[in-house]
Amino acid sequence: MSTTCTSLRAALYVYTGAEVVLARTAAVLALVPPAGLPPLEPAASIAAAADVVYDEPGAPMCAIHGPWPGARPDEDACCGASCFRLNGIATVAAATLTASSFEAGYMARGQPVLLDGGDEWFAQARPVLTELGALGRLPGAESETVCVASCAHREFTDQRRDEMTLAAYAEELEQVDDAEMAAAAAAAEAGDAWAAFDALPEPLPDVRYLKDFHYQEAAARRAGWPSALYSHPPHFATDWLGAGCAAEALPSDYSFVYVGPSGSWTPFHTDVYRSFSWSANVSGTKLWILVPPAAAPRLREGIGSSNTLVYDLRAALAADPDLPAVALVQRSGQALFVPSGWAHQVFNLTRVASVNCNWFNHANVADIVLSLARDAVLVAAQLADLAPDLAADEWRALAEQLLLAHAGLNWATFRAILDAVIPRSLPERIILARIRHYIHFP
Repeated sequence: MSTTCTSLRAALYVYTGAEVVLARTAAVLALVPPAGLPPLEPAASIAAAADVVYDEPGAPMCAIHGPWPGARPDEDACCGASCFRLNGIATVAAATLTASSFEAGYMARGQPVLLDGGDEWFAQARPVLTELGALGRLPGAESETVCVASCAHREFTDQRRDEMTLAAYAEELEQVDDAEMAAAAAAAEAGDAWAAFDALPEPLPDVRYLKDFHYQEAAARRAGWPSALYSHPPHFATDWLGAGCAAEALPSDYSFVYVGPSGSWTPFHTDVYRSFSWSANVSGTKLWILVPPAAAPRLREGIGSSNTLVYDLRAALAADPDLPAVALVQRSGQALFVPSGWAHQVFNLTRVASVNCNWFNHANVADIVLSLARDAVLVAAQLADLAPDLAADEWRALAEQLLLAHAGLNWATFRAILDAVIPRSLPERIILARIRHYIHFP
């Protein structure tokens, strides 16, 4: 097979995958423009998809503190009221913010916001996740295997994962001393997030953190576990990923319970698929450091395909204090909305129990298409040498298999998710013109 045909097969794999996905979302995108990403100049070729920039060149920014959604350009001074670095992320009473106001004011604009007063969403979770030893007393906890992150041990781009029983972790959790984090917790209590950041001990405590625990799935197969542990905040109810998981388009959901002692933490990262995420504290205090999408390229390490975000943001901030970043203290009963592409690192200043969810919908589906297209480009490049030896259908099946393993999604699963939420009556028309603001397939 010629090089031209091999390249064409790779291009068609990415092109047709995106094309069919976009056809399923045609009517939705026509009515509701994808938000969070400003229009881009078309990329020159399919290969450029791997390096597509998600932020519009010349986007409004604070001249002192960097780019922020909604900021006003100012050549000489800080942009003032629009600057997150100066004023922090807005905290809004959940009871006074309607779902439509949240969508228009924050979700559609790609701006983070902290919702306050959400205790009732997690009333059932509090006794299970926060009372001493309660997790370990759940029926079958002594045989329920969970993965915990060993916070002091890096493994590639994440923390090492250890397996243990839920009962054993609950017992270990009760033994952790909070003294090492006392100074940072006190600064947070006083309302100074950056002082809390400066007071973090070095090194951080050698503790383990229960992350990504699919509690709801475990409760479905464990007699005696409370099944309705929490309800999703109404502001985040339009969840296409959750609906797709419920329809079994994916093998597992993206709703998690996190429980960790003071000093546990999560490395610097962006969320899977460039999805939205929300994180709600059932109890305890977290310190967040968030960086907007435009600044992420400044915070990468490695080269080529190994080019990833830095593991720990603390060194980067020490080297460059003017990096556009915002510090936020999150307390019990508060839920943080993290838009697509916002990188973040999180420290538990006290013992914390939280509920976390990844999701997407009409507002950021273009982000998801772009993310998957980038991964598809990488997979297709890796398989280019096999194209002469495989039939087209075999090559595509292998590409789909590897894309699923690499990205957690492939074109088939993405279409299945959309089929679960978008009525079949919507017109199946080609709308690549809609996506050409973001990427161009020749």
